[in-house]
Amino acid sequence: MERNPSARIVFANRVVTTASGVEIGGIKPRVIAYVKTGCRRHRHDWEHWVAKLGLDALAVQVFGDEFLTAFDVAGAPQALQTILARDCVSDWHFALDSRVAFQGTGTVKKN
Repeated sequence: MERNPSARIVFANRVVTTASGVEIGGIKPRVIAYVKTGCRRHRHDWEHWVAKLGLDALAVQVFGDEFLTAFDVAGAPQALQTILARDCVSDWHFALDSRVAFQGTGTVKKN
């Protein structure tokens, strides 16, 4: 397995329930997408494409009078690429976009 040089964890495990009620486990790509939900047109565009592409989107945080909403989105890589290119998405990042520590930080003894 090739090591990721940027130390990003871009695949995370979360059970996704489909429209027919089937639960799918395993590793799926996930991103956090910031959607412009203050505008009805953008909100409708987001909901339409999430349903059409078969993505699983959970609202995780709302910013300032619901003008911008962060969604945790899981699905196929091609579907994620398609939805992230839409005008309704203002920004996005990987779900677990953090560096992985290679060594322990140790403890400090206070006197």
